[in-house]
Amino acid sequence: MSLAMVHSVTTPAAHTIASRAMLCSVNVRQWTARKIDKKATREVTEANGASYDAARVNKLLVAKESLAEMVAIAGAARAAHLAMTLPWLDDGTRILPAMVFQRHTTTMRNYRERFEASVSAFCAAYPALVADAPRSLQGLYNPADYPSVDNIRARFGFRVSFSPLPDSNDFRVDMDSDVVAQIRADMERERADVLGSTVTLTAERMRETLESMVTRLSGYRTREETGGRAEGAFHESVVNSVRELVELLPAFNLTDDSRITDLTERMKAELCGHSAAELKESADLRKDTIKAADDILAKVGSFFG
Repeated sequence: MSLAMVHSVTTPAAHTIASRAMLCSVNVRQWTARKIDKKATREVTEANGASYDAARVNKLLVAKESLAEMVAIAGAARAAHLAMTLPWLDDGTRILPAMVFQRHTTTMRNYRERFEASVSAFCAAYPALVADAPRSLQGLYNPADYPSVDNIRARFGFRVSFSPLPDSNDFRVDMDSDVVAQIRADMERERADVLGSTVTLTAERMRETLESMVTRLSGYRTREETGGRAEGAFHESVVNSVRELVELLPAFNLTDDSRITDLTERMKAELCGHSAAELKESADLRKDTIKAADDILAKVGSFFG
């Protein structure tokens, strides 16, 4: 393929995608407070006649509860980041649609502030935790396992990074023009493959959310139906998960796939108008909602396999 052909085929699409999305990574660094005890490992394996690498003795250096809040915040932040982004490559960097940028930034700022407050509280308690370690660990205690009070804070961090989507037209290197054209073509092919996969993954999110709604609503039985207690209770989260996805789908539709647009409109019109309480109250409303969700599911299947 000539250089001129690469430009004529790829430039419009490349600029369209680049103006609608960016790359984003969220890195949360934590001190795990776990350490392999080599001496205890050797004692355990020798006592059981096992090879040295057959087992490991891991010790927790401080009380698990002292780290629980930070671990929970970090996990929630990662989950929120995944929910608002799409995969790019396999290094943890993901595609963040521009339409979701403000929401993502606000959410991550909130998690970062909570994380840093929790880290500060942990660092303030750290000297006492270290002082208590000989009592809790007994023979497993080793003072060399513990970072100093001065540098424990450096073991934690919360960083959000952004970068533009790579553009083959910005690729410049002093090489033969035919080689450069081939590299650019390879870059565009990789971009097309990734963006194609975003359509598949978006369809999969739709499928999972719709299947969950159908399962939860179909499993509900009122007291009148069971002759006793209601069964299969569901909550507002069943409907909210559909509403949240409907909000995100336009941003995820980076290729302007009309099928995703049509299905999004159907989900919004047919599945988001009633609360969980209303769905519990009316068997007919539940039945209609289940049928609508099943019909949309069938469309997802026929469109995307």
